Amino acid sequence: MQNIHLPNFSPVSAPIQAPPTGRDVFPINLMNDIDFGMLAGSMSNFIIPARTTIYVLPPSRDRSLLQIDTGDKPARAFSVIRHLQSILRAPLSPRVYHTQIQPDIQDSVRQYFLLQSGPIGTRLWQGFLDGFEHPEGPKGAVLLQGHSHMWGFTRDQSGQWFIHVDEPFSPLLDPVADAFSTDILGGRAVGAPREMNRGSFFP
Repeated sequence: MQNIHLPNFSPVSAPIQAPPTGRDVFPINLMNDIDFGMLAGSMSNFIIPARTTIYVLPPSRDRSLLQIDTGDKPARAFSVIRHLQSILRAPLSPRVYHTQIQPDIQDSVRQYFLLQSGPIGTRLWQGFLDGFEHPEGPKGAVLLQGHSHMWGFTRDQSGQWFIHVDEPFSPLLDPVADAFSTDILGGRAVGAPREMNRGSFFP
């Protein structure tokens, strides 16, 4: 197994701080404001190829919660995270709901919203389906179904990319594995349940 580390430069003098590394940036609370300048500095060298699908995956699910495509141009990792957050913070997009998540996940998103929204949830959800935007209607954050923190960004041997999300507590760590070692997902179906290392980011 090959260990791949992000750059970690020592400060030259006391007033100068070392650039942040992946170990510093994770977990990321996707619901809060993110310092994308800092994130860009720590992830600037990581490029996702054009026409790549990135699967947003919690460890307990057998399917991804959301798929993000890079389109016709390569994308930097921090730009993908920024795009993901823009989806989550905006009112839920009918286009995203109908085209970027699987039908069974669509139903679980609906159930999650109804549980969170109380007695008026059914009416608000129907309004969303009918194209009406209500201040209390579903936001994009419901797509994560409570998995509000990003714990890693990985690529498997076949070239598939994953954003790992979970609830705001540290996932189970392998006490032996290096948190930055190459995490082989080969042999597992996309979205298969897995343990993930805290603070993972490797190309």
